[in-house]
Amino acid sequence: MSLRLCFVASSQANLFMTELLEVVREGAEAAGAATEWAVDAFPALEPDRVYITIPHEFHLTTPAERHPDEAQLAQTVALCTEQPGTVWFEQALEHARRMGAVFDISEVGARRLRIRGVAARRLALGWSPALDGWGRDLDRERDVEVLYMGSASRRREVLL
Repeated sequence: MSLRLCFVASSQANLFMTELLEVVREGAEAAGAATEWAVDAFPALEPDRVYITIPHEFHLTTPAERHPDEAQLAQTVALCTEQPGTVWFEQALEHARRMGAVFDISEVGARRLRIRGVAARRLALGWSPALDGWGRDLDRERDVEVLYMGSASRRREVLL
């Protein structure tokens, strides 16, 4: 049986979260996976369908009647994005506990999820053609070389 990866987004979610799902989907397709896209509801459960969602975004921005049931959650991969120590991390943790697999975009987040009893792994992000506005042209001049779009922390401020 060949699996289909169903990326589930919310129309009310933070645009960055939707773009993140799109980039992961693009990577899955480039690796040869069959994918589909759903918005505001999980499609019907099928044995070959695996759902991928950003749990705190989906659950906080869609009505409860559109949330996945326990069987769907068992076939769902959580993509966690929030910083430990925040209310959003705690919300993501509660949803992730019920999902079939869990990834976090940061090693710190994945480690904290593991400490809290969730078998999380890191999903390292990297370059994507979907986010490449300059076409990897190293000779082309750009107005901005580096853009940081995240929350401030002591460590980050020192690094920046």
